Amino acid sequence: AAWRPGRDATPAQNGGSRFKRSLGYTGWQRSLYAQAWFDSSTERAVAVLLDGSDAIAFWVRLLRRELEVAWEGGRYNPDLVAVDVAGVHWLIEVKSDKDSTSEDVVAKRAAAQQWTNQISAAPKLNGVVWRYLLVREADVSDAKESWGALRGLGLA
Repeated sequence: AAWRPGRDATPAQNGGSRFKRSLGYTGWQRSLYAQAWFDSSTERAVAVLLDGSDAIAFWVRLLRRELEVAWEGGRYNPDLVAVDVAGVHWLIEVKSDKDSTSEDVVAKRAAAQQWTNQISAAPKLNGVVWRYLLVREADVSDAKESWGALRGLGLA
């Protein structure tokens, strides 16, 4: 049977076929951590997609306060960072379809885009490029396990 995002764990990212928020998933090939926890099955599906993509050098599920972006409502903690094989650093936020257009999400997205633009322009980073990507449940499903497709479907 084919892997279904958000429903089945691949053998490498074990933990059973049903998503469990309290479960630390293991077996990653490209993650900086051996174990990762997720707030939703869609977040886990994005991690599985990143982990299986030859276009991704490595990724990490961010823990609270590891990378905070200031926005008008306080501090925002994105979900993931992925670095592709071209060296582009992707700050990734995963949202449900229904929440993706809320005022808070729109404001956080604008703040994160501003942050990635500013950090990319910082002379001390010697040209390291950062991009922001907001992905929704539908994007993950439509991407069919392809990083290139997900990148094109998400809101950059």
